[in-house]
Amino acid sequence: MAEFVIDADGHIMEDHKDIFAHIKGNFGEMNWHSTWPMLDADGWQRGLSRKGKREDPDAEAWIRFQNENGIDCAVLYPTSALAIGMIQLPAWASAIAQGYNDWLYDRFTSQSPRLKGVALLAPQDPKAAAAELRR
Repeated sequence: MAEFVIDADGHIMEDHKDIFAHIKGNFGEMNWHSTWPMLDADGWQRGLSRKGKREDPDAEAWIRFQNENGIDCAVLYPTSALAIGMIQLPAWASAIAQGYNDWLYDRFTSQSPRLKGVALLAPQDPKAAAAELRR
């Protein structure tokens, strides 16, 4: 029996500027630093500045990595965007979630059926989160 290998914990590094370009609505004033707060809440993401950190892979790099390692499929999760629950403005959080999901589709999941994205949802507005999940 042939094995089907899944990378079930593939974290992508978000491109804040590119994601902001996918955000709908009048949120231009929100683009002052970043789309979401740092997970550690003190403004310094440990581990992201380590010497030897590789460049953020695009869809082509993910597929190349899969091919080199016998991986059939990767499930892509957010990294910094996991801090979405810390955002104070529900409308902003919902807009970011939608922008992130559009960016994830454009940059990764539309490029190959071997890349599966996990949706980002804003818990601040459960109805909007449910609508985004259905979208």
